[in-house]
Amino acid sequence: MDFIRKSKRNFQFTVHDAIIFTSDDVMIYDGVAYFKLVKFKNEDECRAWFEKNIEGGVMKFDQTKSIVKTLYGIKASAGNPTKAEWEKIKSLMINPDEFTVDDIKVYHPVLANNFIDRDTERFSSVTMKGFANTLIDKPMLLGHEGSGGYNNPGQGRFFSAKIRKVSREEMAQLVGSYPYKDFDGLLSEVETDDGGFYVLDTAFYMLKDNPLARDIDAGIAKDMSIRFRAERREAVTDADGDLKYYVYRGAGEAFEGSIVWLGAQYGAQARKSFSLVPEGKPERSGKQELTNREVKAMKYTSKSLDINLEIEGNDLTIIEKEVEPKVEALIGQKAELETELNSAKAQVEELSKDKEALDAIKAVFGDSFDAGQAEIIKAQAEARHDEMIEKAIKFGALLGLIKNEDADAKRKELGEMPYPALEEKAKEYEQIYDARNVQPGQLKEKTEKIPFGTAVQESDFNIFN
Repeated sequence: MDFIRKSKRNFQFTVHDAIIFTSDDVMIYDGVAYFKLVKFKNEDECRAWFEKNIEGGVMKFDQTKSIVKTLYGIKASAGNPTKAEWEKIKSLMINPDEFTVDDIKVYHPVLANNFIDRDTERFSSVTMKGFANTLIDKPMLLGHEGSGGYNNPGQGRFFSAKIRKVSREEMAQLVGSYPYKDFDGLLSEVETDDGGFYVLDTAFYMLKDNPLARDIDAGIAKDMSIRFRAERREAVTDADGDLKYYVYRGAGEAFEGSIVWLGAQYGAQARKSFSLVPEGKPERSGKQELTNREVKAMKYTSKSLDINLEIEGNDLTIIEKEVEPKVEALIGQKAELETELNSAKAQVEELSKDKEALDAIKAVFGDSFDAGQAEIIKAQAEARHDEMIEKAIKFGALLGLIKNEDADAKRKELGEMPYPALEEKAKEYEQIYDARNVQPGQLKEKTEKIPFGTAVQESDFNIFN
């Protein structure tokens, strides 16, 4: 893992481009690892995390964590639900009477297969059966929205899932131009291990007026991804002990399926995935062979992300990569808006408290009571509080309980007391003094009682003057 740079929000390192990982604090894709500064203090902490979680160029397996796999370039049939499908769909609805069959659109994607994918991993047929048993009534999301802390119900819902055995020729056609030399040998290896080739046939429904349906129908959004958990992952090695690929085995559980833009599993037409390279990654450029449908998809995507593309026929050259600065700017704007929102909420809360207090006072003094009168009462209350402090100081000093040099400190201490406790303390001192001095000529207070509700001035009484 080689250090690239430190941006405003993360540390960036080059890594093996087969690793794909996403969490709240770390993101790895397209050969670059991003470590958020809020979590990682320095490069050493980033490297320590990488050594702990990455092994042999791939993520270490943890059966308690969910994993994402994508089938690239899938072909899904679409249309209105059949009568049998409609009955299944209605059983998943909260209020099916609100919808008709014409409101719904159904898609039948192949969500996974048991051949080796771009991450040099594959599913066993047993694990795929677990997916089929657990996918029904799970959400169909857009880019795994709802995962990693986001709260989103999704774009659709799966109502059917089953594995289907296919021929060697069908699997070869599904995978397409596989990049490894021993393609036939790997096909034979998988066929022997699993007793054949399998795909996960699924079906999900969504509202027909969902804008995403139009993108799917146009072939723009056509890559499907599955989030899953497996019981274990086993390494398959060659005669020399070198790693060939991993196999997910045992019980499998599917959490959701998503429409995404990048693929890990090879699908109907396997081609090099189009990747957006963030600022700071070593520059890459070059021409790639694309289908007509992919060219349209690239133009559509690049326009939304402000990426300049040079397309001649079916050749694509990535000219500029300007994604991350735009994303960081948006994140900064989001943080500023959140700060402003929190400040506004605090102000509203304070105003609510003031209103509650004003309503309580109006209940005593009537609706004609206003803010001006409230200020007068507040000033009177503060004056009475100060008066009670001086009274306590006075009798405390006369009793010899408060020394002259300690008066200021005691005055501050008494000032922090609630008025009822302060008044009780002053009366206690006064009663003790009166009990000790019962002879005629007893000391009288210089201050007079102030009728509540009249204007006041600060008392000039101080026994130390």
